[in-house]
Formats: sequence, C-alpha cells, structure tokens
Amino acid sequence: MPRTVSAAATVSSVLLAAALSAGCTSSGSPKADAPSSTPATSATSSAAPTSTTPAPSSSSATSAAPPPLSPFEADPAVRALRLFGAEGARAITAGKVTTPAFDATMTPTLRPDAKLFTGDERGLRYPGPLPFTPVRVQVRSGTEREVRLCIVAQGFAVSPKTGKPVTKRAVQAIDATVVRQGGVWLVNTFEGASFSCAGVTIQEPTWSQS
Repeated sequence: MPRTVSAAATVSSVLLAAALSAGCTSSGSPKADAPSSTPATSATSSAAPTSTTPAPSSSSATSAAPPPLSPFEADPAVRALRLFGAEGARAITAGKVTTPAFDATMTPTLRPDAKLFTGDERGLRYPGPLPFTPVRVQVRSGTEREVRLCIVAQGFAVSPKTGKPVTKRAVQAIDATVVRQGGVWLVNTFEGASFSCAGVTIQEPTWSQS
C-alpha cells in the first residue's frame, strides 16, 4: 500500500494495495506485526523537544467502554491521523479518488496527491478506518508534531464480492507530520520509515466500533 512521491515533501501513499511493490522510502521491508500487549515506543533524543505524555486511562470508565487504541489517542495529531485514515477508507469504499471530507484532513501541500492514497484500491471495501498504532508523538513546536506509526499496509481492504482480504497482511512503519493551520490539525506528510514495527499490536476496529 504505501507509495512515496515527490511533491513539496515526500509523501507515502498508505491506502494503495499495490504500492509496497512499487517502492517505498522505507529502508526496510514491511514487517508483519507480532502479538504484544504494549505498543513499542521509541525514545526521543535529549536534544529534541519532549514527546507528549500518553493520556492516562480514566479510572471512571465503565467496563463496557472499549479500551483506547493506543496511549496517544488524546493527542490532537493522532486524532487528525485517525480522521485522515477514516476518510481515506470511506473514499475508497465509495469508489472515489477523493472526497471533500478526505481533502479536508490534509494540508494544501499534501492534498494534490490524494489520488495516490486511493486510486489503486477503488472498487475494494474498507471494513473500518485504516488500522494503525502510533508509537511516538514528538512535539516540534506549538503548531507541528511528528508521529511514528505502524500501519496495516496490506490485507485490510476486502473484495465486495467475497468479503475477504485481497492481499496478504503486511505492516509498514510510517513517519508522519501533522501541523496546525487555521486552528485545525492537518496531515502534512506521510512517509515510509525504517524503524521496526515488530512487537507492535495493531487493532483493526470496524466502522461500528470506531
């Protein structure tokens, strides 16, 4: 699925089933995730700005409430990426290259490349938003954050006829930047990365669970 292009910044196409074979910027091959109860986190350099602190789980949450997908779900950059993945999946399921809602999750820098995220998977169906687990959020400034993600790059989209995945499941490491523009957090870059996703559990919620 991920494919990289050159625009103002190098961008990885996350929602393309054929793109792993087309060439990512990642220096390593996609790795299947192994079961783990805790997301692998990467420590930031002492010279770098402090990473955000994962939001503590609420002790008042009811037993019926599903657990958060990661410790970083309260971070605005992660919320922006969740919306990006959900709207891209909806566009693909609707058979569209892009939609106004999907465009609205991206900066003007990234928006012209929306077709690279969706084009090759039109005709397939996403049973839920793009699955990913953030493993680090680093604050660069008050308006920019870097997020490391492990995504399900292949094997989540299904055939509408069979309801089964059309490719074998594969996981890809991603470096993303999210910026605040006009009071809204938007995805600005989405690149294949070389860090390991081994041991990172990626949950795959469906639309009814998201």
